[in-house]
Amino acid sequence: MSLIASSTLFFMSVIYTRNTARQMISFISAKNCPIYLNTTGENLAPHTGSDFFAATSAALSFESPLEANKVFGQSSVSNDYKIGGPVASRLAFSFYPLYGGDEIVRGTLGFFGLTGDFNSGHNAKFGNLELKKCYLDNYSLKITPFTPIVVSANFSCFDTSLVSGQTFTGENLPNSLTSGSGAYLSSWHAVSVGVSGSGLNLPESRAEIDIQVNCGRSPVYGLGNVEASTTLLDSVERVVSIRGENIGQIVNFSGGEAIVNLRFSPMGAFITGSNYDRVNSYVYAMNVTGKVISQNLSADPDGFLNGEVRIVENVY
Repeated sequence: MSLIASSTLFFMSVIYTRNTARQMISFISAKNCPIYLNTTGENLAPHTGSDFFAATSAALSFESPLEANKVFGQSSVSNDYKIGGPVASRLAFSFYPLYGGDEIVRGTLGFFGLTGDFNSGHNAKFGNLELKKCYLDNYSLKITPFTPIVVSANFSCFDTSLVSGQTFTGENLPNSLTSGSGAYLSSWHAVSVGVSGSGLNLPESRAEIDIQVNCGRSPVYGLGNVEASTTLLDSVERVVSIRGENIGQIVNFSGGEAIVNLRFSPMGAFITGSNYDRVNSYVYAMNVTGKVISQNLSADPDGFLNGEVRIVENVY
């Protein structure tokens, strides 16, 4: 065989090998990355039907807190590290709260109870990876006119024993957006939110509402253990920002008293109910009683005087 023929065969072999390697790459679609979270029981695997969350974004991270070993009089070794703490796992996702005619959305409704004190935490599943001892760090909820309500949440997961050494492969998503009768589930919507309350330091109207809930937690580690035996709840604080016309009376040194009652209902209730009552007809209620700690006024030459008020509530 000539040198030219050998070179040609070698070149074709390289092209074939590269093409074969490219075909073996597995791209995982977002539709194969469902989020499940068991909110009704501690240390229980999530059910891939009723514990499904209609997530719009998700992120999962792992960190190994290693520290370089350094000794006086010797050069450092490039790969010589010691363990500086437990593996830190963070799960963050945003989702639409849904409501239907059966228990398929019990996970969504139970989500707002995750601010409590739990011994073992809750289990979550992202694709094929199951995380244990997950505790809610914070969540935020935004209510904007004529838009579906979106909740964003962040979790710390202290038991990664089921995912250590595993590869993320995704998972086929069952049809969880319909109820048992086949009807599509309905999302919570701003047009079906009831707002009431009292306070001299509040805006005259309620144009937008942002809610931020922060949970302070302290994991407890025993000697010889790499996983937290439990996690203590230190504090729960809720901050509510209300934007609207004016800001009411100006606060004094001790702030101002404020009561805001929110009633959440699905979009379907507003559409189908001829006598729909936003205050008395709801699937979830959130009552805030706190202190007004800041007021901000802004003026637009082409509009009205707008204000923003922040309310802080010490929940726990």
